[in-house]
Amino acid sequence: MRRKHFLILRKRGFAFIEVLVAFALLSVVMGLVFQNTTRTSKLLTKAEKTSVAYAYAHSQLDKMLAARNFENGDFVVSGEGIFRAELSVSSVTSLMQKGRYVNSSFWQIQIKVYDKEIRNTRLPLVVLEQLVTLDRLSND
Repeated sequence: MRRKHFLILRKRGFAFIEVLVAFALLSVVMGLVFQNTTRTSKLLTKAEKTSVAYAYAHSQLDKMLAARNFENGDFVVSGEGIFRAELSVSSVTSLMQKGRYVNSSFWQIQIKVYDKEIRNTRLPLVVLEQLVTLDRLSND
């Protein structure tokens, strides 16, 4: 019975097993092609991640500087290119709970930023969080 069925398929010019193998190979090839195209579109190099993060952080800081809405600032930045943010204990604890890097022994954060206009300016904690995230991203 099985032999007869197999012979019928042979007469039509193809075998059932050959069709299965061809379909499996086609599926594997299509899967590899699709996986490569999606992977390359999602991956960014370290330099690209850093430049995107810097551009975003600077655009946010530029907006805040233009609006001058610094009420209830949580820290003061100062220094030449490296900002030392003096924080309250509650602010540091809050950042640590969110998984941000904080040097808890000195209660301050050093972040490399190249915008001298914001030296000695009181900024809100939201900006600090962005800068801490930016610093971690650039050190990955």
